[in-house]
Amino acid sequence: MMGNDEDGRDAMQDGFVDAFMKIEKLREEVTFGAWLKRIMVNNCINTLRKRKLDTFNGAVDFKMTDVASRRAMVAGAYGGVIINKQVILGLGGYGIATNVNTPSLVSEDVHLDGGYAGIILGFLIAPREVVHVAVPVLIGAGTFHKTNKQLDINNFLRKVYLQSSSFAVVEPGLQIELNISKMVRLGFGGSYRYIQGTHLGEITDSDLSNIAGNITVKIGRF
Repeated sequence: MMGNDEDGRDAMQDGFVDAFMKIEKLREEVTFGAWLKRIMVNNCINTLRKRKLDTFNGAVDFKMTDVASRRAMVAGAYGGVIINKQVILGLGGYGIATNVNTPSLVSEDVHLDGGYAGIILGFLIAPREVVHVAVPVLIGAGTFHKTNKQLDINNFLRKVYLQSSSFAVVEPGLQIELNISKMVRLGFGGSYRYIQGTHLGEITDSDLSNIAGNITVKIGRF
């Protein structure tokens, strides 16, 4: 009925879970076998309906990395579609979420902030398994700023942009994902952020390019 063994196993597993959750609804005049068969058939029909559609999902992502030789958290989010259960196509964006102090000759109180965004391409390996692999690649651009805080004429501290630079970024990654439920996936992995084209004085492309470890929570229809 399902056309392949993997979808058949998925439908059967979901059917047994549904039967366990609905066991109190079993009526005495209906045999257990007939009742279970009806649940299995309904699950097969639902799975076939879902197979015809591309799936949608969104995610929040937290990366621990070094930026300009300082430990930092980079947080972001992305969303998109998974075509044919395997091909990833989406958009995402990330920004520095913690304080990155980069003292200069001008001032000790200089900080780096900013972020990047782009398209996300990739693929999933064995996506129907409880534990599977995702291989995403972000291709995009961003801007980093050197800032500090100065008193204005009203004696209020305000952020002053000392220097800004745009750049191109490519960030391939590898992630192990765990299917928590039909709507939630939890991922652990790493990526390498390659940045090119910055002009921030003593801060170079190499200072901003680095590996990152990440934790991801995905929510959607998989």
